[in-house]
Amino acid sequence: MIVKNRERFTEDEIELSVRFEDKSGIIVFIPDSEGNSTYSDLMEALEQEEINAAKTGDGTALGELNAELGSYTAAWSQAFGFKPGDVYMFIDVKDILYAPWMKKA
Repeated sequence: MIVKNRERFTEDEIELSVRFEDKSGIIVFIPDSEGNSTYSDLMEALEQEEINAAKTGDGTALGELNAELGSYTAAWSQAFGFKPGDVYMFIDVKDILYAPWMKKA
């Protein structure tokens, strides 16, 4: 609904949390009105840096990106009230249809 009606919402990135009956949950990241997404950018940078580190043998930048992603996800986990030991995942809205709980009818 938000993606199809993006103009009705804030221009900023949107982060949503969903908790399921079994106490698991997800945090969904929706890009800003220009299509920019901090989460997607971090994931793409990590993917590229994994390739670079494999080629060069230097994992310094990969380590720094992993630390940045850890800080980012920890902040959102805390903001939505997830605690250590809770089962939850992060997902970009464009990937939500591929999430493991989605089943085709």
